[in-house]
This record gives sequence, structure tokens and C-alpha cells, in this order.
Amino acid sequence: MPGLGEIRFKLERPGQVRRFRPVGIWPPIDNGEFVLLLGCEKEQRGVLIPPDAFTLALDYRRRWERGEGEVHDYI
Repeated sequence: MPGLGEIRFKLERPGQVRRFRPVGIWPPIDNGEFVLLLGCEKEQRGVLIPPDAFTLALDYRRRWERGEGEVHDYI
């Protein structure tokens, strides 16, 4: 979706592969940090968990742009 970025990675175990996609934004700040908005998992059939992950991320991005919420450097 326009305005969002994702980092893709997978975890492999014998007989199992899980694909994760942290979704976020690169705000217009010179330090190049990625702001994680939410995480989701992509199943083998192409289904996302949660199913509306990118819609939620867009809503979270709009809220962040309005100054709602906080950014935590470390969790």
C-alpha cells in the first residue's frame, strides 16, 4: 500500500516455515529510522494475520501524522 513499508523475514524449522512482515513507515527524518506500526504474519495460502493488517497500519500512520500516540526507541 502506498505510504507503507515492510521488512520481510521468515523463520524456518523442520517441517515449518513462518513468514513475518513488520509494517511501518520511514518518516521524513534524516536519520533513516523505520517506525514500526504493527506486525503481521503471512500464511502459506497468502492470508495475513491479522487479515486487515495493512488497513490498520494506514490508520496507525494517519494517527501518528496527527501527533497521536508515542514513539518508543526500545521496547
